[in-house]
Amino acid sequence: MTATWTTLSGLACALALTGCLGHSFTAARESGLPEKTVVTFRGIRPTDPDGSRALSNPERGLRLEIGTGHIATDRVKYGAAADQWPFKKFASDGVTVGQAYCYLTQFYNTPVSPEKLAALQRDFDHLRNLGNGSKFLLRFAYEFDGVTNGPTAEQICGHMKQLKPVLDRNWDVIYALQTGWVGLWGEFHTSVQKTEKDPAKTALIVQGTLDLLPPDRFTMMRRMAYKSTALKQLGRMEEVTATTAFSQSPAAKIGFFNDGTLANGSDGGTFPTPPYFSAIGNPEFAYLVREAPFIPVDGELFWSSQVTKDSALNAKLPFHGLDLTHSSAAKAIERLRLHHYTTFSYVHGFSGLEKPIYGVIDSWKEALVTADELRAGKFPFSPDYFCGAPRTAFEYIRDHLGYRLEAQRAAFSSKASPGKIFEAEVDIINRGFATMINPRAFFFVLVNPGGVLVEIPTGFDGRSLQPYRPGDPGYTPLTHTVKAAYRLPSDMPPGEWALALWMPDPRSPIRLRGDYAVRLANPVEWLDVAGHGMNRIGTVTVR
Repeated sequence: MTATWTTLSGLACALALTGCLGHSFTAARESGLPEKTVVTFRGIRPTDPDGSRALSNPERGLRLEIGTGHIATDRVKYGAAADQWPFKKFASDGVTVGQAYCYLTQFYNTPVSPEKLAALQRDFDHLRNLGNGSKFLLRFAYEFDGVTNGPTAEQICGHMKQLKPVLDRNWDVIYALQTGWVGLWGEFHTSVQKTEKDPAKTALIVQGTLDLLPPDRFTMMRRMAYKSTALKQLGRMEEVTATTAFSQSPAAKIGFFNDGTLANGSDGGTFPTPPYFSAIGNPEFAYLVREAPFIPVDGELFWSSQVTKDSALNAKLPFHGLDLTHSSAAKAIERLRLHHYTTFSYVHGFSGLEKPIYGVIDSWKEALVTADELRAGKFPFSPDYFCGAPRTAFEYIRDHLGYRLEAQRAAFSSKASPGKIFEAEVDIINRGFATMINPRAFFFVLVNPGGVLVEIPTGFDGRSLQPYRPGDPGYTPLTHTVKAAYRLPSDMPPGEWALALWMPDPRSPIRLRGDYAVRLANPVEWLDVAGHGMNRIGTVTVR
C-alpha cells in the first residue's frame, strides 16, 4: 500500500491510503540485497486522536515560571513553590520546562545556609518524581524590586562553590543554567554593587558559571553584548559557527535569553543601539542571528500590565485594546524562527498563568494562521498540519518552538537472523524552529512480545538536526537520515519483533525513563518497555 500527497489549500489535504497508524508499507527487493520493508509516514493531523494537543517532549517548548529552594526566611518568595507547579495542568500544551528562580537574597554577605541547599535538592527530587519529563531552566538571583542589598562578585563566586555539589547531582534535570546572579531578577543590570559595569568582575562571574557546567550543558546570557564583552575580557572572543558549535570553547557554551522579546522597538532594551534596534542592521541583533542555530535561545514577553492600553479590557477594541504593534502573532512567528527559540515563557502575557488581564498570548490564541500564510513566509510545517481543522497562531508557536521531528520514510530488513547483520534507516525532517541543544543519541530497538529488547546504536546525535542549513535564505527543510547496520545477538528468539526508534536522554538516572524520551510528530504507536519510550516504525520477523 502506498501513499501519495497533493497540496490543495491551507485547510485541505489529499486523501491517502494509509494504515491505521498513519503510515504505509511496501516490500522491496533490490538486486542482490535482502528483502526490505519500506514505510512512508505522514504527520500529525488535528483530527487524529489528541491531534490538537502538543507533543510532550523534553528540553523544548513553552515553559512555566516557578520558584525553587524556598525556605521560610526567604526575603523574595517569587515564583510558584513546588506544591503549586502547574506542569500537569498544562500537559495538553506540552509544557516540560520550568524557568526556575532560586533567590539567594538573604545570603548576600554570608554563605548559603545548609537549609537552603537542602531545599534546593528536595525540589530537584520533586521535579523528577512528576513523571512528565520536566526539567529546570535554572537561574540564581539575589535582587528583586525593593531589595536594597546585593552581593559582590567575590561573594557570588563563593556561593557558586557551595552550589556546585548540588548541581553536579542534578544535571540530568537541568536543561541549562543561565548566567543570572547579577542585578534585578538576575538580568545583569541595575545591580546594587554595579557589578555589570565592571568588565573584570563580569568576566569573573561568567567564568565561574562556565566552570560549573559539565561538558553537555550550556549557560545563557541576557544580551549578546554582555556575552561578547565577557569573552573579550577573558581573551576568548570568537563567533560560534557550524564548525565550532557544541564544542567546549566558552563562546560555544553561552546561549541567550531575551526577557523583553517583542516588548517594543528595542525588545525592552535588549537591542538598544539606534537606529536599527531589533532589526538585522543592528550588529548585536545580527550577531545573534548568526549564532542562534547553535545555542539555546529563550525568551519572554513583558508582563501584560506593561503593554495593555486599557486596564478595563475594552472589548470594543481589537484584542481587548491590546497594542500589538510589536508583538502580533505574525511578528512573533517570524522572530521565533529567525532566532531559533528553543523555549518561551507561557506566563508573561497569558491570563491563565500571569493574572486575569488579557495579554499578548491570549491574542495569539484568537488569531488564526493558515498554510498559505506560512508557506508565503517559508515557515516550517507539515503538509498534514492543517488537515481537517484550522490552527491558531498560538498552536503553531507552541508546536514549533525548539525541535519537532517528523519521520518521512523508513526502510529496514523485513527478515532477520540471529548473528547476522540487520539494517535499518529512517528519514527525518525537523519542522521546529531549532535543533536539539543537549546531546541525544538515537537508537533503533527491536522488542518482542516477551519484552526482550535489542538496542541498536546509530551514532546519530540529535544536535545535528538543523531545520534548514543555517544562512539559507530559502529556509529549505533538510532531510536527515538515521541509519544502522548491526550484527544481532546469536541467541535472539525467533518470532515477530517490533522495530522502534528510541531517542532517550543520555544521562542517568533518567535514561530509562519514557517521559524523558522524544516522540515523533507522526501518528505512530508509542511503546514504553522497560523504560524505553519508543516510536514504533514497523515489524521484523526473526527466523
